[in-house]
Amino acid sequence: MKKILLSIICFIIAFSLVSCKKNIAETSSPPVLIAHSGGQIYGYRLTNSKEALDLAYKNDFRHIELDFEITSDGEYVLLHDWESMAQRMLGKSGILTKDEFLNSKVFRDLTLLDFDGLLKWLKKHNDCYIITDVKCDNIPFIDKIASLEKLKDNFIIQAYSYDEYYYAKSKGIKNVILTLYRFLPVESEVIEFAKENNPWAITLSEFYATESLLTALKENGTPTYMHTVNELYIYEKYRDLGLHGIYTNYFEANHWE
Repeated sequence: MKKILLSIICFIIAFSLVSCKKNIAETSSPPVLIAHSGGQIYGYRLTNSKEALDLAYKNDFRHIELDFEITSDGEYVLLHDWESMAQRMLGKSGILTKDEFLNSKVFRDLTLLDFDGLLKWLKKHNDCYIITDVKCDNIPFIDKIASLEKLKDNFIIQAYSYDEYYYAKSKGIKNVILTLYRFLPVESEVIEFAKENNPWAITLSEFYATESLLTALKENGTPTYMHTVNELYIYEKYRDLGLHGIYTNYFEANHWE
């Protein structure tokens, strides 16, 4: 009888853990820190490498922003750009095929990832959310995320315009950020948009972070993020004005206030 009771208890605990893990991607709440471009690795930033992802996860980041570029044969890879970062990471600039990219000799022997490689990593870290920064056409990428049978809810899409935001939501993407760095909408429009649409967050640069906008969005309950912040005094200054959080290269989530 005791063995049966013990088995039942173990089953209930296991079921509870599985259920909790299964629903993680449905209950994302905006943290204060988001790892920018995968976070730093060996003191280097913007690598979007597997090693950076592993370190960010070890440092308790569960929201990681990554950069996506498209190869000459139409595949998505994790790379900030095909110019300066390709030169730094691969020793050469210019668009490559996916195979050429993955088989390139890499700066500091870091591990490059394509989209499938990211999905494999995400399956092993399925309590993590990927915030997208797509350097090419965002619409086909949104379609790709929307078509995923699994892990779709582990992606938080950054939309670079109102139209992209509405498109992502129409494709069933639950969590969408409106980010302002590619367009400069009128402040009153942003506030009205937030009131009408309740986005997961709005991301802006220091240039656009006025006290009136941050205050209005905070009063509306809309989290705001600033990119990219690696100085504590900058975070504290805008936090006091209503900023919710930051994208950062160097701060660590497990050593934060």
